[in-house]
Amino acid sequence: MVFEGPHNAPRYRLGHLVQVDLDVTQVAEAVARGEIAWALALYRGPFLPGVEDSAWVQHKREEVLLALTFELRHQMVHHQTQGDLKRVILLANPYLPIDPFGREVLEERVAAARQVASPQELARYTAELNRHLYN
Repeated sequence: MVFEGPHNAPRYRLGHLVQVDLDVTQVAEAVARGEIAWALALYRGPFLPGVEDSAWVQHKREEVLLALTFELRHQMVHHQTQGDLKRVILLANPYLPIDPFGREVLEERVAAARQVASPQELARYTAELNRHLYN
């Protein structure tokens, strides 16, 4: 690794033998293995949140979000067909902060909650769905 430039604005250059481990790579690998709980534990929000003018960074953000939300939806459908509605709710809850406009997920969570959740949980999930529908 080579450091150049002034101390208040250094530039870094990595040599060809340097290995960089990115959190988005770890999330993608966990998703590929179907380890959704591990992927969610690793996911900390948008990749490099301070960078706005990089097509590569934007592509990586979209890639990891798509993989994560796709796998969550896949597992939700699987558990729904198996009748494990509590698991559907457990998967919908971490999905929604990642994709807060996921109307289908909001609706599926309410439908599952009608059958297996407490009245308080159902009321909360219904209120969240209604906020989405009417805002």
